[in-house]
Amino acid sequence: MTPEDEQTPETDTNETQKTQETDTEWLVDENGVRYQIYVVQPNEYLVEIAQAFYSDYSYNDVLRIAEYNDLQNISVLHTGQEIKLPEK
Repeated sequence: MTPEDEQTPETDTNETQKTQETDTEWLVDENGVRYQIYVVQPNEYLVEIAQAFYSDYSYNDVLRIAEYNDLQNISVLHTGQEIKLPEK
């Protein structure tokens, strides 16, 4: 077999993208916004999640997550609840 006969695998540009740092899947919504799904752990608050997720955290990040997930009360999360964390 000659090198010309060998085929290199093509990469699918529609594949789910992963961050290099955390190897976490990024999904894309219908508006083109990239986000990750996070599962709420016991006794977690949205502020803590935002602080951990965004390196340059501000309270606006909490509001962005709440709005993106249609959360009526940012103080009420349930263990096991899946929330979407939009990319900045």
